Order: sequence, then structure tokens, then C-alpha cells
Amino acid sequence: MVRSTQSQSQSASQRSQRGYGSASQRRRRVAEEEESDEDAVMEEEEDDDDDEGGVEEQPSATQTAKKGKKAASGSGTMGTEEVRRCAADLVRLAIFTEQKRTSLRRTDINSKVLPDGRSRQFPTVFQEAQKILRSVFGMELVELMNRQEMEKLGDDKTANENALVAKKKTGSSTRNYVLRSCLHPKLVHAAHKPIAALKDAELEKIPEDQDLRRSEVHGSLLGWENTESIELAGVLQIVLCLILVNGRSIPDAQLRNQMKNFFVHPKTNFRVPGSSPNKAPTFEEYLGILHNQGYLQRNQVSANGIMPSQPAAGGRRKSGRRGDDDEELAVEWKWGARAHAEISEMSVANFMADFMKERWIHEQTSMIEEEELEDGQEEGGSNRRGGGNNRSGGGTIEEIRKKGDGFHKRCLKDIIRDAGGDLTVSTASEAQEG
Repeated sequence: MVRSTQSQSQSASQRSQRGYGSASQRRRRVAEEEESDEDAVMEEEEDDDDDEGGVEEQPSATQTAKKGKKAASGSGTMGTEEVRRCAADLVRLAIFTEQKRTSLRRTDINSKVLPDGRSRQFPTVFQEAQKILRSVFGMELVELMNRQEMEKLGDDKTANENALVAKKKTGSSTRNYVLRSCLHPKLVHAAHKPIAALKDAELEKIPEDQDLRRSEVHGSLLGWENTESIELAGVLQIVLCLILVNGRSIPDAQLRNQMKNFFVHPKTNFRVPGSSPNKAPTFEEYLGILHNQGYLQRNQVSANGIMPSQPAAGGRRKSGRRGDDDEELAVEWKWGARAHAEISEMSVANFMADFMKERWIHEQTSMIEEEELEDGQEEGGSNRRGGGNNRSGGGTIEEIRKKGDGFHKRCLKDIIRDAGGDLTVSTASEAQEG
């Protein structure tokens, strides 16, 4: 620093001795000399630091943390470990939200998982969380459809096929997510088969006086009886089937009348697992639960089919009350966004076609067995079974079973026609089999 001061004083004295030239030239020379002086000062300061051993002052840990946090929030970048930590937090938040049967909102993810302006890293964290969910839990997050997308179902074949497989990110995105299983249907079927050793091990943990809980033990790997009611799941499946074959919507009165064919009335109580803290709901209450959870959509419509929230023909919006003509508003049920995400229309259609196929095969084989029995009695008890010549409905038992696949395709075609258009599929089931 001493040499720096001397250099600055010498340079000033030289400038004071130069009194020649115009004012502009003198100003230009002064500026050039000042610039050269600053460079010399910087070089001399570096030399002084080298002379003192080159020791630089290290910033404190607090200053380093603040600088790192400021740089991360400013640039929006995250390291690999931080991405994994945020992805683990997102997985925990998704599982916790699913237990309450509510949707996970993007705003909740940003505030609880990606605070401090890191929301731009959502795609990276989301993909890492998907890897954890799929590999560890056999589940995945899927974005819910909005009302406009659900209303357009059946109008465009391409849109239906891609509605859930590759959902477009548009300005009308719901930014609401739910968890669904991504296990292959064949794996789910195999994991649901009872295992004797597993059933015995589960029974040993339940006291003998608890008959209800012991009767619910199935002995399968999935253990659905411990988490939800099989009866309620079956009722939901039936309701979704009736809505689908009725053109994707069904009036409330018609739904209740058709459910009576399954011995389900508004005040019918359903069983819940003995370990469940919830009380057994009635069918009336269960419809409300399905609506709140997003499986069903409850709309009010007038006699002409116009929803109160939709503009009328003249452009005026109808209110939810009675119109000028004292017209009563009716209630209709449709599939909710969670039903489309978790189940899909094609899986429900296959469920109905499989049921009708098995019933048709059972009826045809029963007729063949009865004919064989009658023929055997008429011929003095001679057994013609297995001879391959008995016919009922155009084939033997083996041929009838082979014809079941064709019957299944015809049923599926009829269901698609009744629904009013092509059905949606999901990666959780049909897309994997395809």
C-alpha cells in the first residue's frame, strides 16, 4: 500500500506539470492517466497480498448459506440430492392426501414441497416422485380431467384415446392430482388369490371371540379387506356401469329404480370392515360420499336437459331455482373426474362384458349337461359325455367356451354404442394390456 500511495502522488505531480495543449486534450490525457493509475494500484495490491502470504479472508458459514440460498432461489436450479429430498416429500404428501380421498393441488405442492420460489423445478421433482411411487408403491400420480374435457367424451375418438394416456397441458388444466394403481391387471389378479399359509398367519393375530374380523380374513397379498369394504366397491362399480350404458348420464330416479334390481334401496346399510373407524353408510349417504370424493358428478338439469349453470338458447344464464314456467329441476349423475382417472370407461365396459360372457357360457354349458343327462336316461344310462356329438346352441362344451370370446366382443361393441361413443382408456389397465 505504501508503493501504491507513492505512485498515485507521482502521477498527480506529473499531471500538474503538464500545462500544454487544449482543454479537451488535457481532459483526455487526465482520463487516460487515471485509468493507468488504477491498473497500477490493483497490480500493487495483488503484490502486497502475495507478500503477506496470499491469505484471503474466508466467508462465514452463515454468509455461504445465504449466498447459496439466494443463488438457488434466483436461478431456480436444484442439486441432485435436493431434488430427491423434495421428491420424497412429494411422495409423502401424495400418500397422506390419498388417505383422505381428496385431490392433491398444485398450489399445495408449491407451498409445502417447493417453497422459496422453486416452483419452476416442479417438472423435475414430479418425475422423480413418479419413479419412487411406481417402483416402491406400484402407484402413480395422474392429473384429473376438467369438466369441459368430460363433457366432450364420446365426440372425438382420438380425444377419448388420449384423454388419460397423454393429457395435454393447456390453460384449462385442473392442476389437481390423485394416486392410482399402475400394477398390471394380471399381477393384481394373482396377488388377490388367497394363500392358505398367509391366511393362517393372519388368523393367529385375531382373537377367537372376534368372529366378524376372522370372517373378513382373505389371506391374499393385497389384503383389501383391511382397507375398504368390498360391498361398497361393488356398489360403485354397478353405479358406474349403469351410468355408462345409459349414455354417460342417468337421472337420479332411474338410478334408484335400477338399483332396486340389485336389492339396494336408499336406506340399505352396507357393511364395512371391523377395523374401519367409519360407520356403515346407507345407499343415500354413499352417493353423497362418492360425490364428495370425486367418483360421481351430481348435476341439476331441467326437463329440456339444460343445466342451470349453462346459458340458455337466448344467451341468458338460468339460475338454480325454478324458471318462469315453474319448472322443477331434476338431478342426474355422471362419472366424476376421479372415476375417469382411477377406473376408466374401458375397464368398466370389460367388466360388464366379462360378466355377461361368463353368464352366457354357464347357461350354454348347463343346457348341454342337461341334454346329455336326458339322452343318457333315455338310452338306458349310456354315457355320451365327452363323445363330442352333443349339441346345444351349436357346439360342445369346449366349442361353447371358444365362442365366448366372440360373445365378449359383441357385448363390448353394444356397450360402446349405448355409451354414445368410444370409451376412454387409462395407462393403469387397458394401455398396459394393449
